[in-house]
Amino acid sequence: MVDFLTGPALHKAVEAVAKSRRLRCAVAFWGNGAENLIGGFRGRDIKIICNLNHMGTNPRVIERFPRACVRRNDALHAKVYIGDAHTVVTSANASADALGFDGIGADGWIEAGIKFRTSRKVIDWFDRLWTVSGKVSDADIEAAAKAWLARPKMPRRPLRVVSTQSDGRRWTREACFEHFGAICKNPRWSWSARSLDGRTVVMTMWEDEIRWDGPKATYQSRARARTRKRAGETERLENLKWARDHCDGLVRVVRMTAQDENANPRSIATCYPDNDLVMRVVALDETDGTFRAESIPDDELPTAMRRRVDSGGATGLTFEDHASYIDATMRPILLDLRDRVRRLDDRLTERCTSEQRITYHVPGNTDFLEVKVQRAAFLVRLKIEGGPAGITSKIPASFKWPYKSQIKVRSQADLEAAMPYVEAAYRARR
Repeated sequence: MVDFLTGPALHKAVEAVAKSRRLRCAVAFWGNGAENLIGGFRGRDIKIICNLNHMGTNPRVIERFPRACVRRNDALHAKVYIGDAHTVVTSANASADALGFDGIGADGWIEAGIKFRTSRKVIDWFDRLWTVSGKVSDADIEAAAKAWLARPKMPRRPLRVVSTQSDGRRWTREACFEHFGAICKNPRWSWSARSLDGRTVVMTMWEDEIRWDGPKATYQSRARARTRKRAGETERLENLKWARDHCDGLVRVVRMTAQDENANPRSIATCYPDNDLVMRVVALDETDGTFRAESIPDDELPTAMRRRVDSGGATGLTFEDHASYIDATMRPILLDLRDRVRRLDDRLTERCTSEQRITYHVPGNTDFLEVKVQRAAFLVRLKIEGGPAGITSKIPASFKWPYKSQIKVRSQADLEAAMPYVEAAYRARR
């Protein structure tokens, strides 16, 4: 017998299958909350196939699964949940948005599927797919996470907490964290986030707890009575300690307003990322997680954390604006170039101009590097002659450009070949 299911009936059917002792999932896309759908792996026989490199999959969710239980297949688009007794084939991805598990609404999407008795035919299909799918390594997770973070921000239905206070946008907490290049553990309960490279920590702060004295802001979090410590508070303490120990105490700020300032716990009314507020954690109580932070003037900040207008110049453009233009497969390579260029000199200034151009210079010198972002590649323009054979072209003097050579980067191997010339151009700038 085949049952056609929609709405809560579909959600319950998938949840029931997902709790099977012997579970097989050939589900392309995995989002936040999916680990709660699957539950514990101990004492169970679970195999999961996902489309790791697609932007529909959050790699940090896959990271939480035992490596031996998960494989990747970049051609997978199916959503098939195979349990001991029943199988569900559906349009619904494994995410809170699609299935509405753990009390999270299905976010307005209309999903449908069918449920039927698990058969040898469907198990054999899964086993064949498992055989041809690749294993997932830590390196695969990190590469996918970089690409996922740099993905274009696609229009989507907002989660529960939204705001229109910044640039006319509706913000979620997750989107606020991503705005600063950070990834949170779970958008439902995370109050902080950290970037993949560990250089940026983002903290949420209640607006009524920020005190202003002219241009200087001070934040003192409050200890609130709890019957038990919540997961978001544990994560926040970890990130506060990381900022203190690895980032000179500096944090980016997501500002929040409360629906009821006297409630405990509070619920968020609005939230948005504050581009103009960078704070330093000056005191941290590790017993209760409370902390004190003070705003930092722009001229005391590292280049990478300076205000948006300094990074984008008169255009207001940012690196993220240009990174969203290039194909997803090239974004991690572009990010790698940026990180390696920044490590050349702490004083470097990055300017993002129109026509997908990014320039780098040291105070007191002219630009020594320009990056032109294209769809499937990026061009590295240098003020020195020469470059790797096969991917370098000479810029004609008739162009009257300050640059002499141009290296076309279409792969990680191309970037590795180009970096010695980038470093040489940096040394020759004097």
